[in-house]
Amino acid sequence: MLTVAIDAKPMMGRPTGVGRVVRGVLDGLDDVADASIVTRLLAPTRPARTLPWVQFGLPRRARGAGVLFCPFYYRPFVTPCPTVVTIHDVLPVTHPEWFPRRGRHPFAELLVWSARHAAAVITPSQAVLDTLQEIVGPLGERGRAIPHGVDSKRFRPRPPGDLAPVTARLGISSPYLLTVGSLHPRRGTSTALDALGLLLRDWPDLKLVIVGKEEQRWGAVPGTLAERVIFTGYLPDEDLPPLLSGAAVGLSLSFGEGFDLPLLEALACGAPVVASDIDVHREHFKRWVRLVPPGDAEVVASMVDEILRHPPDLEEREAQAAAIHRRFRWEDSARAHVEVWRWAAGSGASR
Repeated sequence: MLTVAIDAKPMMGRPTGVGRVVRGVLDGLDDVADASIVTRLLAPTRPARTLPWVQFGLPRRARGAGVLFCPFYYRPFVTPCPTVVTIHDVLPVTHPEWFPRRGRHPFAELLVWSARHAAAVITPSQAVLDTLQEIVGPLGERGRAIPHGVDSKRFRPRPPGDLAPVTARLGISSPYLLTVGSLHPRRGTSTALDALGLLLRDWPDLKLVIVGKEEQRWGAVPGTLAERVIFTGYLPDEDLPPLLSGAAVGLSLSFGEGFDLPLLEALACGAPVVASDIDVHREHFKRWVRLVPPGDAEVVASMVDEILRHPPDLEEREAQAAAIHRRFRWEDSARAHVEVWRWAAGSGASR
């Protein structure tokens, strides 16, 4: 019997990103049904900042566990048992300009230190693992690339009847392009906006739906496009799949990712996707997406125009979704996590 203490703080509140990944792994564990693994979910009893929680609260609560699983980039300096840490990307190290610091949060330094001192390190792609090893040196068996999964019951092609209430509530009409994120420079949303401007010449009713907040610190939508861009804000779990399914084209134009869960979810809903040609997109999704040079709005517009003129039919969308569901399963991810936890517990690695 192996008891795995899991940092569940990322699941508190409205889980996004890491929190959704942790939820997926836990759901996969339910499907694996391995009675030899016992999980203990640890979270602050009241709102707390991540750094002090991870360094002080988490290790105290993990006492008695066989392994501590830290799914948010870094681990405590001192732990009562071997630690497994997930490093989702190394962008704070390779592109610090994308992450302006408020004060002096040592995020990049903690990430690097954790990679060097954890019993095992999980990344969501081989691309991230390779770059991480260029930074910290060879990890050998300590480093494992485990892709994320997708919830096939939730993220699947939906009938128009599921979409209508969502679009009516949000004021969205077809056709629309969809991207998940913000106006952050890394996300490539400016490329999507530029492409939209080009496409409006031939598709005057086209809109761009951005699932996220309009944050002025990252700039503003040009006035000429303001009426064609819709920010949804935070979406309830039940709204995102129909919206993805109804998109004429999904856009994932980021300049850097560790995996890109929103892209995976769009594909699982049957949406055709145009994505930036970056390492992780090539590694996981090149069979299903149309890759474009990062930042090239003209190529994006050309690809989108082609899809709008020759959209996939329902049979093609469902075939794509079925292939994605077979390839990316949380059950497989959970099984791989269990292997890493067992290895870390028996490795004799330092704490």
